[in-house]
Amino acid sequence: MNGLKEALAKTLNGGKIDAAVVAKKNNIIYLVVSGAGKISLKKDGNNITVLESPNEEIIGASGKDNNDSFILTTSGLEKTVVFSKASWLKKFLPKKDLYLRPQTFGLTIPGEVKNHKQLITTVLVLLFLIWAVYRQVSYRLENDAGVKLDKAIVKAEEQIKTAKELAVLNRPLARETLENEKKNFVGIALPKAKEMVAKIDAQINILMQKFSAEPVLYYDFSLIKEGSTSGSGVYMDGKLFFLDQNSGTLLSLNTKTKSAAPVVSDEKFKTAKFISAHSDRVYLYTNDGIYRTNDNKKVLMVKPDPKWQEIIAMESFGGNLYLLDKKANQIWKHVSTETGFTDARPYLNPDTKVDFSNSATLGIDGSVYTLLTSGELLKFTQGRSDALTLTGADKPIISGGGLAISDSLKNIYIYDSENNRVVVFGPDGLYISQYIFLEPANIPLSGNEQASRRGSEPTIPSQLVARRLISGTYSSIFVDETLQKIFLLNGAKVYSVELK
Repeated sequence: MNGLKEALAKTLNGGKIDAAVVAKKNNIIYLVVSGAGKISLKKDGNNITVLESPNEEIIGASGKDNNDSFILTTSGLEKTVVFSKASWLKKFLPKKDLYLRPQTFGLTIPGEVKNHKQLITTVLVLLFLIWAVYRQVSYRLENDAGVKLDKAIVKAEEQIKTAKELAVLNRPLARETLENEKKNFVGIALPKAKEMVAKIDAQINILMQKFSAEPVLYYDFSLIKEGSTSGSGVYMDGKLFFLDQNSGTLLSLNTKTKSAAPVVSDEKFKTAKFISAHSDRVYLYTNDGIYRTNDNKKVLMVKPDPKWQEIIAMESFGGNLYLLDKKANQIWKHVSTETGFTDARPYLNPDTKVDFSNSATLGIDGSVYTLLTSGELLKFTQGRSDALTLTGADKPIISGGGLAISDSLKNIYIYDSENNRVVVFGPDGLYISQYIFLEPANIPLSGNEQASRRGSEPTIPSQLVARRLISGTYSSIFVDETLQKIFLLNGAKVYSVELK
């Protein structure tokens, strides 16, 4: 107001001039008059005088803008002044910002567009403004994200150290700690985040004890029994017994010396579906019953029992025989006597109800275990269900294809045929490690090696041919923790993998 008065006084330069001035700033109306000047407010069709100078001096007044019309009057002159509301664009693009001055770009405020060219120019300026704001916001967000990421990385480094210490007591819990920490970085495109994910993954693999292994051809039973292609096997005290179903011949392999020899042969053994062993005796389950072989002799020990319905596995423990009956949902026990074995007795207590329709095989270490094709392992002790949950593996066993468990093994070994791996669990069901099998190169032995195994004259070395095994084709697994080896049976071929 004072500035407006001073400006008017300088303009008048001491003279007596009629003047009326109205101005607006920050939504406030300023009125100044001098001489006979007068300012009226137009309200509801009437003119209301709001300011005039009684002594013809310079006086002023001010008030809030209500979109009123002002009538300025001097000697013989009259002018109506209306302050229209500033458009949103004028507020957003003040003229003091030289790089966005409307006159610089020929900008026309919306509502005042006179032609299409002006409209296009306006739209382009708006798009430029939106882009500029977006870049500014993006920069701030990236900067904030970078700060948060640095803090997260520091925390993750501490968690990795914690997990390493925790792994001594509980590796699954240590892995879970790192898995949760990894979630903080997954999906972040920044290089630092990707590096941290890779670092956490590497530590998880160490904690998981995941080993990639290429099974090596350990022995081929067809070298001592030509035509051997398939059969069952059992492992006992460093010896692997293999039943060649084509010829009905039981063969043995000393896994320490790799020396093999026939044990006994019989036409009836061609129907043998599976075998088990105890002490120096091997038992064969055939259509005629269960035979015992030792000292190159064979004796029918158990005739087919009326209680048997669909036997899919047999194990020998403590001199007794255990048969897994898939259809009867029972494990039959034949107790050893001085003259042979008793008739089939149910191992499971009457109140123990189970479903063996998806069972795959049997294992015994004092307790009795049944592996289901789903990968679930059932445990029974003294005929009753004994809680056992397999925990800690990075992913569940999809298809139980083989089981190695006995009183001579510290751990439980399960072959997951779907994922072509052997997963190792402790006796409490807690995950220990796993061996993921690469498809092995099956390279035949040379002519001299074949001859030395057969005891014949050396032949011309055959060309080495690499063939690939399809995942999940191993029919049985055997483990020797003393030799630190996993043995895999595929047809008549035995493959081995080193235990870590």
